[in-house]
Amino acid sequence: MSRTKIRAGFVTNSSSTSYLIIGVEDEKIVDQIVRAIKPEPLPAYDVLVGWTDEHENYWDGLRDALVEANLVAAAWYDDGEGVHAIGYEARPMLEAGSIPDARERFVRDMKERYGIEVPIENVSLVSTRGNHLVGGEDDY
Repeated sequence: MSRTKIRAGFVTNSSSTSYLIIGVEDEKIVDQIVRAIKPEPLPAYDVLVGWTDEHENYWDGLRDALVEANLVAAAWYDDGEGVHAIGYEARPMLEAGSIPDARERFVRDMKERYGIEVPIENVSLVSTRGNHLVGGEDDY
């Protein structure tokens, strides 16, 4: 059975857990935002070598960049797959306003902060699965 959580922080959970964010899942847009906040590329993953210090350093740096930007990213990264959704934690956004307000803020912020044009129709309340939610206000 799948559970939905609104959770902040660097979280390790089972693949059946999902997270709620206000953001995007479009691969091209996700990649643009990730590159804007952390220009270094995700290290290539070799299944024969496995997880390396280079991978650890990349994800630690991305987590720090996300926290600084007040963003979160849902990621599968144990096998080097990367970020598949990025946005704001849903809970604080919805405590402060509506989903349409949060979508508009995301579009405006990405344009103002990173010069990235995000079509509003690509922004939604995303229930996303991942083995990690990276970044967030309660990072630990």
